[in-house]
Amino acid sequence: MTRIILSIICLCVALVIVACGGVNKLAANIIYDARTQIATAEKVGAKQTTLNEFRDAENLLAEAEAVLDKGDDDEAYRIGMKAYLMARYAEVLAAKKRAEWNANVAESELKEAQQAEEKARIDRGQAEEELNALEGD
Repeated sequence: MTRIILSIICLCVALVIVACGGVNKLAANIIYDARTQIATAEKVGAKQTTLNEFRDAENLLAEAEAVLDKGDDDEAYRIGMKAYLMARYAEVLAAKKRAEWNANVAESELKEAQQAEEKARIDRGQAEEELNALEGD
């Protein structure tokens, strides 16, 4: 009977150790994911176009790493997740700003093309009038 109780206690201790190790691994994984997401956001120009959000993500990542080093895995996971989400937001916001800029450029180019078309139409009309006047003489 003592052997069974001792086995159960050992099993419980082993489960607690494995569970705690899992939290540490989750925290480390989310911090890695946040670091990767920050690098991705930087590649699409988030550092230039969404500086505040990008800087917040970097600061949260540094905080998560410091908290993980202190051994608070749950808090490190929570802050790491915030860093990941902030970096993702910075990336999406940068893409949105880039798309808006591209749309403005395209709209400007369209207006220029329409003006050029209108000028060509007017020039053609004048040329036809001049031709008709020459033919009539």
